[in-house]
Amino acid sequence: MAAIHIKKLLSELKFKAKCPKCNQEFEAKFGENKCPNCQTILQFEPKNDWGNLRGL
Repeated sequence: MAAIHIKKLLSELKFKAKCPKCNQEFEAKFGENKCPNCQTILQFEPKNDWGNLRGL
């Protein structure tokens, strides 16, 4: 049950990302994202490591 709650929280989490193609910064989330400037599709997945969540 806790795993479902954590997945829901991660799906709602937003963070800053930078497009590798045009260097545009935009607000992203885990899953598929599209750069608002050049329409490049970026995929972000959380790592299965609690230590990585400290920097978010």
